[in-house]
Amino acid sequence: MLKLDKRYSSGLTVLFSYVFAKMLGDTDNASSTGRQVMDGYNRRLEKSLSADDQTHVFRNALTYDLPIGVGKALALHGIADKLLGNWSLSGFQDYESGTPYSVGPGISPVPTAGNRVSISSYTNWVATSGSFDPFKNVWWNKAAFGVDASGNPLSTAALNSIFGNATRNNPKARAPWILNENVSLAKNFKVTESMRVTFRAEGFNLLNRVRWGGPDSTFTSPTFGIVRSQANNPRQMQFALKFNF
Repeated sequence: MLKLDKRYSSGLTVLFSYVFAKMLGDTDNASSTGRQVMDGYNRRLEKSLSADDQTHVFRNALTYDLPIGVGKALALHGIADKLLGNWSLSGFQDYESGTPYSVGPGISPVPTAGNRVSISSYTNWVATSGSFDPFKNVWWNKAAFGVDASGNPLSTAALNSIFGNATRNNPKARAPWILNENVSLAKNFKVTESMRVTFRAEGFNLLNRVRWGGPDSTFTSPTFGIVRSQANNPRQMQFALKFNF
C-alpha cells in the first residue's frame, strides 16, 4: 500500500492512496449466495481467488481554496470579493480493478453438493473483447463451458455425472473497472460577524460513466450471459445552501 498526504501553504491539500493486492481463500463473504462446497471434507478444492479480490485500487482526494479574494494572491474587494472570493474546490477520484467472476454449471452429480463448470482454459470465457452493448452482446462465450480438456463439448449425460474442473472464481474474467469522479464547489458568504451562508454545488459520477452489472452466470439458464442491470448510478448533480448563525 502506498499513501501520500500533502498540505500546501497555497491552500491545496492532496491525499492519494494506491493498493496492490491479491486475496485468496476457500470461502467468500456472506453476500455470495448459492456457493455450496464440492466436498466438505476437502476444503482445499475450494481454494481460489476471493470474490472480493481487487488487484489495483487508486483513490485520490483533494481540496483547494482558490487564491481569489481579500488577502489572497488575486485580491478583490467590495462586490467582486463577495461574488468571486472564498471559493473552494474539492474532488474525489476512485479507480478500482473489477472483482473475479464465476460461472456455475447449474447441475451437480450430488444434489446436496456444489459443482463447477468444465473448461479447457481460463482465457476464453468472455464473448466480446471490445465495447459491450447489453442489448447486442452477451457477456459469456457459451462454447467455453461444458467441454473436456481438449475443448470438445461433453454430452449431457457426462455433465450430469461429473464434477467440473474450474476454480471457484476466474482471475482472468472480471467485472468492469470502477471508474468514478466526484467534484464539489463551495463558497462561504459572510453576512455579519455571527452569520454565514455556505453554498455548495456537487457532482457525482461527473463523467457519467456506465458500469454494467453482472451477467446471468448459470450455464444451464436460458438467459446465460445476458446483462440487464447497471452497477452504478448515472451522473447526479445537487445544490445546497446552509445558513449558520
